[in-house]
Amino acid sequence: MRLENISMFRCSSCNQPTLFLNKDKAKIVDGYVENGELVCKNCDQRFPIIDGVPNLLPNEIQKYLEHLKKDKPPPRLPKQYENLVTQILAMDRMSKAYRQMVVDPHTGVEAAVHYEKYEDLFLRTRMREFIERSDGNHKGVVFIEVGSGPGRYLVQFGGKIESNDNACEQFRKNSASSDLYSYDPLYEKNLKLIVGIDFSERMIRSALEWLKQNKLCDLFLNDRIVMIQAASQFLNLSFQDTPYKDSHKIVTCVFQTLGNQMERSLQIDLLKKMYKWAQPHGIIFVSVFNRGVFHHYFEPYYLGIEETIGPIHRDEESLEKAILKTKWGVYSRWFDRKALRDLFRDAGIRNVDIRSGSGLRSGLPLFRKKKETDYLNTNDQKLVRERAIFATVKI
Repeated sequence: MRLENISMFRCSSCNQPTLFLNKDKAKIVDGYVENGELVCKNCDQRFPIIDGVPNLLPNEIQKYLEHLKKDKPPPRLPKQYENLVTQILAMDRMSKAYRQMVVDPHTGVEAAVHYEKYEDLFLRTRMREFIERSDGNHKGVVFIEVGSGPGRYLVQFGGKIESNDNACEQFRKNSASSDLYSYDPLYEKNLKLIVGIDFSERMIRSALEWLKQNKLCDLFLNDRIVMIQAASQFLNLSFQDTPYKDSHKIVTCVFQTLGNQMERSLQIDLLKKMYKWAQPHGIIFVSVFNRGVFHHYFEPYYLGIEETIGPIHRDEESLEKAILKTKWGVYSRWFDRKALRDLFRDAGIRNVDIRSGSGLRSGLPLFRKKKETDYLNTNDQKLVRERAIFATVKI
């Protein structure tokens, strides 16, 4: 993380713009902070930077996780953090196989990959609109992914701004995916910042590894790609004192990440933060699974990735409420349109466009070129539409 970008962070405890780098404990190379510590002048909370990634989890959660690493009895957690820690530990455990079995378009389970490809095409279309508009008004675009996991969009959009011929080679050489990963000078000029936020340290390590494999490390070292270890509900970002103040913000929470929050209050707080970060003008995009087809997809989808998510609970109450639970602590609530709209309403967000099923046909102009049906053919589109609910908010 570069010194000049520390100004985008606020303290996770007191929300004050009072974080400073303790240079006595920092390793800085040419303005890049490899390791160090951010300290809050207001409340004295401390947040480590490790391998260029700031850890902005609340201090109570950091201490709890550190005790577990050292096999020491962890301190008692405030109730507001208990479910978050359950999720963090579950995602840490999932990280070993998650990228390969769920995210990588070459090796992932079909049901997951088809859904992700649908999201890819949708986001590419929306990104292109903002990129072209920014080329005229020179404000630039900032892309923020909540729950970035092993770095799916860090790699995809990183490929669009990296001119190195060796970058994203496996995707660029594949005719079906080349358009989504290939260098584009408009993106290099106008996509100013790619931000990935995840609360799992091991997911972040997986993302760093994937960036390295795809020859995108220079983008990370130069802060075109920034990674943050944080729970978004407690992360305080501000672009007010940065070059990105007036940029278009595209803030995403995809592939059921919203439904993976174990409490409704966490889901609402997540939407509130996304709305705040998208200011003063941008778009929020949320993608969740459709409760209406939960029973149809439960067995074929989740059994295919059980090795990754852990042994599945099959209690009647969870199945009735369209909720997945595993013995590792993985949680996933599927939604209908009303439930999702109610979440946005309770987050104070009214101008939301929610589409599902057949409504996705007219609502998502996906295909710009005929060859894109190679990336996701017509039949697979139909299958995705059955279980997709997409929500967008324009600001």
